[in-house]
Amino acid sequence: MWNGNALSSSNWLMMHDPNLTASGYQQGFSAPSSSSGPVFQSGGPPRSQSALGNRLIGTSESPASFAISQQSMPGTESPAYDESCSSVGEYYVDGEPARLPRVKRRKIVTAPVAPDRKRVEIAGSWHPFSLRINDLTDDPKDHAWTISADAWAEINESYLTLCIDPRHAAWIAYEPVALPSRQAFGRLLYLYYQHFDQILPFWHRAFCHVAEQRPILTLTMAAIGSHYLQEAHQSPLTNSMHEFARRWLLFLHENIPEGRERSVHVAGAHLLHLVGMAYCGDESSRLRARDSRHELLEIFALCRRRTGLVLPLPPLAAQTRDEETEWREWVIEEGNKRLAYSAWFVDGMLAAHFSTPINLSLRDACLPLPCEEKLWYASTRQEWRALHDSQRTYPTLTEAMQELYVEKRVAKDRGEFARILTVHGLHHRMWDVERYYSDPLSHWEPTASRQSTTNLPKSPIWLPSIPAYTKWQNSACDALDVLHWQANATIGQNSGLEHPTVLHLHMARVFLLVPLDDITRLARSIASGKSPNSDASIATKNLVQRWAVQHQYKARLAVLHAGSSFWHVRRYAIDAFYEAPTIALCALVLWAFGTFGQHRSAAVQEGQAATAQNTGDDDAPCEIILIDRPTDDELVQQFIHSGDTMRVHMTGVDDLYSPGGPEAALAQGIKVLGDLRCWGTSASWLKLLQGLLDASRRGIQR
Repeated sequence: MWNGNALSSSNWLMMHDPNLTASGYQQGFSAPSSSSGPVFQSGGPPRSQSALGNRLIGTSESPASFAISQQSMPGTESPAYDESCSSVGEYYVDGEPARLPRVKRRKIVTAPVAPDRKRVEIAGSWHPFSLRINDLTDDPKDHAWTISADAWAEINESYLTLCIDPRHAAWIAYEPVALPSRQAFGRLLYLYYQHFDQILPFWHRAFCHVAEQRPILTLTMAAIGSHYLQEAHQSPLTNSMHEFARRWLLFLHENIPEGRERSVHVAGAHLLHLVGMAYCGDESSRLRARDSRHELLEIFALCRRRTGLVLPLPPLAAQTRDEETEWREWVIEEGNKRLAYSAWFVDGMLAAHFSTPINLSLRDACLPLPCEEKLWYASTRQEWRALHDSQRTYPTLTEAMQELYVEKRVAKDRGEFARILTVHGLHHRMWDVERYYSDPLSHWEPTASRQSTTNLPKSPIWLPSIPAYTKWQNSACDALDVLHWQANATIGQNSGLEHPTVLHLHMARVFLLVPLDDITRLARSIASGKSPNSDASIATKNLVQRWAVQHQYKARLAVLHAGSSFWHVRRYAIDAFYEAPTIALCALVLWAFGTFGQHRSAAVQEGQAATAQNTGDDDAPCEIILIDRPTDDELVQQFIHSGDTMRVHMTGVDDLYSPGGPEAALAQGIKVLGDLRCWGTSASWLKLLQGLLDASRRGIQR
């Protein structure tokens, strides 16, 4: 029997605050379409491998030389939250199961594109890798970027040396087709900047001309861009592009002169390649990405060393320096910070999605946060100067976390990327707290006298039973609310359009409040057909059940945000690599809660409904909540506090508590994942959810 006093307090976003001032956020992201055509022919004489190595191993970072005319991306502004006094019960850290409610609403917009296959059959033989691609030349000319002939020729030379006739005995030769043309690469670069640049914005558009010194970065950008081709074009191209990039990066690593460090553009290529491998859907590539996570630490360290190297000039020199040079130097400095934080962000994502240890902690995040998007995406030096002169100094992420936790506010000039990093900073802080309190020695008070180790708690420690841990968890929820109020003001300013930060805010509650590793482990065990009566399976199931019952307030809060994640991805997906894992994990949370959560009997519910009807009370408790719809905050708080008496509905799920509710939630996860096909990682999560659904319908988990 659970200890009722151990039930934890709860939390939800505050939908409106009178002190908030709304300001604009513009989405400005549209998904281009692709078309088809014939195989491309390559040209240009091949060069020697040594010449290739000499040209590509860069050691210094200068502004890119190849200017591209593209419109700048609109920036993001957010309102400040400032409240000098608060009433008891307004924050979760006050200790009540639910806090005081507040109110507001939202709206709808777009959806995604494209998946993959594995091999190409030519003349009766199988080719695991092929850069065969249909013609894209009938795409609008303004939907393509230009890459220099020299850069393309260098990529072609590497393709012939590393793929068509590979020197390495372990490397499989590609299908002998020509490298995609300059126009095809231009199209892939366009897709990269149209879709992926908003996810990891570290390479400036106005200086993105990846000329002769940067063909490896061109290749990795094009490989990422290939994820956004329509299915008819994608074929095995994506995995083959990533394999080409892997071989080239390995070649560069083996041939870098002793004593020289890699250049920033090669570091950027490594980051893009790691993301591509981890989320492309190929299992061997994912395992390589897992084993290459140390690259993120090296990328972060390199960029941290490079940040601050562009020192201010003496007054006389500064007077003669032209504005174009000043802008370029600022772009290099800001780009280094953004690349460092991108590596930090990806490291956390890999840890959350694949249950791997993190390499970079919150203590490493000692660089100033990235600037606002409208400043970063300034397309001319005049536009940049006008915006730059009005900017103030940005805090580091650790300083921003202190401001958020202690002062419960966020400055209104934080950009989209900076706010997303702040959300993930909360993950890292709670991971630190979890690690500390999960160690039995952390519960021992140092003393000079000898004591018995039997007095220490046994692992695994039930963290919600520790008051200090619960306070940290509640404070993290309060901090997320502050960020969510700001996000809601931006949503309202944009007629209900939800920006990417919102999904991170929803998923943050799931990361913070749910034993995801235990739920995923249990799901994999059930889906694989392992015995549900093994000691490991029983222990894991008991932990999940304990979360759903004894930690029910936080569990219901997590369920609300899991449902809201479905709402966001159905309507506002940007085809980010983290969207498919997010939906899969949310589906598992809904399944676990529906399977193991406690629900009051129908007789109790009918009695409450009859009482409310007889009294005619307009404020009588609601009996139903739609967890994948915008919901009044008062109803949300009611569900958190007493949701065990309510019916939990979402699209395709009549009631999560009903006998078929958990399976229906899995089916909805499968349905949404079926539409998130840009990143092949959807397939592995689909397999897990389908296996769990089949096993659940056979009644294995119960």
